[in-house]
Amino acid sequence: MKQKLLLVLFIFLFLPHFSATAIRPIFIFGLGSGYSMIADGKMRSNEYVFETLMDFKEKVRLENLWRFNLQAYFLKDVGIQVEYTHQEASYFSDLKWYGWWFTGGTQPEYIPINHFEDAYWSQWSLKSYSVGLIIGGNRPLFGELFPYATAGIGSYKIKGDPELFLYRTRLGSLTQGMTIKIGGGVRHRILPFLGLNLRISGTTIRSINPHPFDSLYMGPDQFDTAKYYQTGDIFRVRHVLAKTFTYLSIEIDLEIILKMPKRTDK
Repeated sequence: MKQKLLLVLFIFLFLPHFSATAIRPIFIFGLGSGYSMIADGKMRSNEYVFETLMDFKEKVRLENLWRFNLQAYFLKDVGIQVEYTHQEASYFSDLKWYGWWFTGGTQPEYIPINHFEDAYWSQWSLKSYSVGLIIGGNRPLFGELFPYATAGIGSYKIKGDPELFLYRTRLGSLTQGMTIKIGGGVRHRILPFLGLNLRISGTTIRSINPHPFDSLYMGPDQFDTAKYYQTGDIFRVRHVLAKTFTYLSIEIDLEIILKMPKRTDK
């Protein structure tokens, strides 16, 4: 919802200045780096403490990102953008699983498990490809500052250790899906063919197989006991998987501008 409101705000601010005038094509190659953080606190850190059942702490931390994009303008204020993003991240787990209650009989029965692990951090990464529109970016606001807004859609792929991360995270063990991105920023033109781009963006991953509830389940039934007895691995059950995973990023890109026409001020 916040991302939609942000996009509407950008369009409202820049709409009076838009032009559909055809121009000599402009191509921009951008390479940048930045940092990301998770928007939802429940996805960043959780602690589950239930007497005789479990003591489980987990954290998800996003780190550096690298992004490459290609932009093409055939109209004055509307362009197309294709980009690739590599996001580094890490996952912390500290699990002591004492047991669970079997409720399928005439009376509840406590089943001990006694699965204890040493706390650890596991590295993982998220790669995404997207295509979208750029609104603005070729008309100066103050001096050599060129504001713009973006919106795009694409796909992502998560890479990480199956046992230490993929099976037990709230993102689920499915490593591919759809991603939606919106954002905006300001370009600063250093030379006619070279510029810097300060960008703030929001990315939402949509789960293919989310939980059926309105909010994240925080109770003791976090893990699949049947799979644990079969394989010895820790699997999160479906009803604890997140429907969406949203993170915010800030970055600085170096851009090479090709076929840039002379600037036209209103």
